[in-house]
Amino acid sequence: DKMNIHDIFMIVGYQKEKIINYFKKGEQWGVDISYIDCPNPEEGIGRGILYAEQSLQEPFICILGDEYYSRSNHDLCLTLPDQTFAICAIKYSNDIKEIKKNYTVEIGDGLIRKIIEKPDGSQSSHLRYLGCGTWVFRPEIFEWIGKTEPSLRTGKVELMDALDLAIQKGRLVKPFYLEGDYFNINSIEDINQCNYVVRSSRFSEKKISLVIP
Repeated sequence: DKMNIHDIFMIVGYQKEKIINYFKKGEQWGVDISYIDCPNPEEGIGRGILYAEQSLQEPFICILGDEYYSRSNHDLCLTLPDQTFAICAIKYSNDIKEIKKNYTVEIGDGLIRKIIEKPDGSQSSHLRYLGCGTWVFRPEIFEWIGKTEPSLRTGKVELMDALDLAIQKGRLVKPFYLEGDYFNINSIEDINQCNYVVRSSRFSEKKISLVIP
């Protein structure tokens, strides 16, 4: 409700029947959900997003399905300023291990100057920013995905490679500093940790609310 989002396009592939059966058309959340089939999930995120090209003709927010955000400020990132190609969500973090699992960025003069996927120790000076799976894109991102070569690391067209290519060619990408709790869910342990933190924070909020006159 706070984000005032009503139309959601969900790209589905693996076990898509379970996902569609759970979310249905979105009426219980007051939104309209449309499903876009990705016949080969092994293509990777970059190629997968291309299946949404015909449905997204205006600036849109893109959020990865394997991430969970709690008490975040996502509602503040929806405005895409003129001349800005994209917004990339990042978090300040001291968790070097988590940053190395995702990506990090170089920032200069209020803009993202470079995106570094799966950074190693050689980029230690930049390992304070945790790259998150939230972006605001103009539809032009689809063109950049089409121009991007498969990654030497994964053999797939990576979304972050496409965004970095756009940056190196002069497109303006602004950082958005996320607040709240962030979880990248890749294992049962990740789910358990996420559940523990979220339930603990809700319990604390309830306790606080009881002692305030």
